[in-house]
Amino acid sequence: MIRINLAPREARGPARAPLVRAAAISVLTVLATCAGLWWGWLRLVTVAGLASEVAALEVERDGLAPRLALHRELTAELRSLVAREAALELIAAERVPWTAKLDQFVDTVADGEVAGRYLVWFDDLNVTGRSSGRGPGSLSAAGQSGSEEWDQVARFLEDLSDLESTPFMEGFAPPAWPEGTQSSVDEELAPAVVWSFPLELEFAPTQDTGGKR
Repeated sequence: MIRINLAPREARGPARAPLVRAAAISVLTVLATCAGLWWGWLRLVTVAGLASEVAALEVERDGLAPRLALHRELTAELRSLVAREAALELIAAERVPWTAKLDQFVDTVADGEVAGRYLVWFDDLNVTGRSSGRGPGSLSAAGQSGSEEWDQVARFLEDLSDLESTPFMEGFAPPAWPEGTQSSVDEELAPAVVWSFPLELEFAPTQDTGGKR
């Protein structure tokens, strides 16, 4: 259908140029097409890059899987070793180094005799370990003092309890006050006077740490 504008020229709008409008439409179409192509290319490149990155990460993850498994095994083994070490430390704390204790005991007896502080000897010596079920453990001996001076027994116990001189009493409770009886007097023997005294030492109870002994 053909339309004819019968209005006066003064009332008519500016004449439209069909060629200019067609050119504008063409330019817009080209721009829209270019924008669509650019967006499609950008999406294609981005998706391809992401896919490549995901593939690389998956390869890296597969390579780390054995290391993670080894790390878990080593962690479990470390925990086992720590628990074993704690158990060994607990056992060592419960044990008494009897060889060292007897050496220290003999040294104290010998050093006192050499220094002229006392002359003591023992007929027997019995020990009860902590794990025997009969209390914290003890050491007992039948002692003899070859002197008229009863205070030599006190000197011996004093030297035996001196931790600066010997660590023998470490782990033991303090000894009881010395007591004894004069067992024999014979002027033809040396020593002429012998006092008998008991030596009774008990281990100090071990402290309970965390409910374990």
